Amino acid sequence: MARRRQTTRDEERLWRRATSDVRSTRAGPIPMHNLPDEDVPNSKPSMNMPQAPNKNDELVGPARVTVPSNIHRHDEQQRKFDGMDRNLVRRLTAGKLPVEAVLDLHGHVQHEAQQRLEHFVTTAIARDLRVLLVIT
Repeated sequence: MARRRQTTRDEERLWRRATSDVRSTRAGPIPMHNLPDEDVPNSKPSMNMPQAPNKNDELVGPARVTVPSNIHRHDEQQRKFDGMDRNLVRRLTAGKLPVEAVLDLHGHVQHEAQQRLEHFVTTAIARDLRVLLVIT
C-alpha cells in the first residue's frame, strides 16, 4: 500500500478554518419552530411562468422513464465475469487496467459497425491486447 504524505501546518490550519463552523449531524432533528413561515404571495403569475395545460389539450404521449443501464442485479453481473480471475475482475471494474485500444463507432450504420467491431476484436486478439474500449 502506498504511504500517505504528511499534511503541512498550513494545510492543517486551512482545514481547521474551513471546518470550524461544521456541527455533527447527530445533534438531532431540526426543531420545526425555527423554520421560516412560508407566505404564498397573492400576485398574478408572471408572463415567463409556464401555464398548466388545459384539460382539452391533446396529450402527445405517455411520459417515458429511462432506467440507467449500469444497474445490474448481483447475479447478472456475476455471470458477466464467469471464467475470469477474481483479482482481474476487481482491477477491471475499478478502472485500474489501462485501455489498450479504442474503437469509436459513432456515425456508423449497424452493418458497417458490426464489420468494424469484428475486425477490431480479431486484430486485438492477434496483438494480445486485453482491455478494449468500444464507444457506441
